[in-house]
Amino acid sequence: MELHNKAVLVVDDDRSVRETLVLVLQHHGFTARSVDSGEAALFEARQHPPNVAILDILLPGLNGIESALRLRQALPTCRILLISGGATATDMLNDAAAKGHFFEVLAKPTAPDELIATLERSSPRKTSLYFGN
Repeated sequence: MELHNKAVLVVDDDRSVRETLVLVLQHHGFTARSVDSGEAALFEARQHPPNVAILDILLPGLNGIESALRLRQALPTCRILLISGGATATDMLNDAAAKGHFFEVLAKPTAPDELIATLERSSPRKTSLYFGN
């Protein structure tokens, strides 16, 4: 299943990461929007529902996992992909998994070709926890 021309929402508090991901996605034919917080992601998703949301786990305020759970509730068909470069995120993911919440996860930084390959893979019926590399 190809996701070209699908809407992607990028959520990261680091402006350079957001801008880079949007450029990579657009270069590969995706429509991409970006915001800098979990709160903004929820607002943006209501205005422009994405097919895929890529969220940094370590966001200030509403973190990426909390944002992802709220997005799943509001948009059950939206595919969620978490990205993180922090060790703290592992504890957060383990806590979420212990509560029955599983996510696709890529390590940050992620090579553009790995990101695109992940997005173009068929979305799993039941998302699973894994770390890219």
